[in-house]
Amino acid sequence: MALLIFYLFIFSSIFYIIARNQLDFDNLTELEVSKIKYRYFYEALIYVQKQSLGDMDTSAFELGESSQMWLLYIMYMLITFIMAIHFLNMLIAIMGNTFAERTDCIVEAKMSNKLMFIIQNWDLMNFALGDRKKHRYIVAAFHHLPSS
Repeated sequence: MALLIFYLFIFSSIFYIIARNQLDFDNLTELEVSKIKYRYFYEALIYVQKQSLGDMDTSAFELGESSQMWLLYIMYMLITFIMAIHFLNMLIAIMGNTFAERTDCIVEAKMSNKLMFIIQNWDLMNFALGDRKKHRYIVAAFHHLPSS
């Protein structure tokens, strides 16, 4: 998570600096300036976060004289690649941790699931067994608290 925040601030800083260059050197009109969604640092944070989640807005890259266009496209590709790999690694780590926690208590989980099945289907006992006087059985239900 710390690495994700680090990437977010680094790429936001890069886009903010490039936006400053666009504003200074690309002879932009007022309408074109308003189309740059990363011209302030907080806007750059939001822009990079949206980009890492799949927002594909590259319309501001070719405004004015487009002197920063190739650098912006390279940064866009880096964000797409690095953030996607990072999110996938986080997903794999979360799933692996959940699997490890679940396999640690597999016996208790099986017993708990079987007992929950019995309790949830208690009303069907007469239907399944028919005449209860012909059967002798013991039903025991346990309440298991998972360890913290």
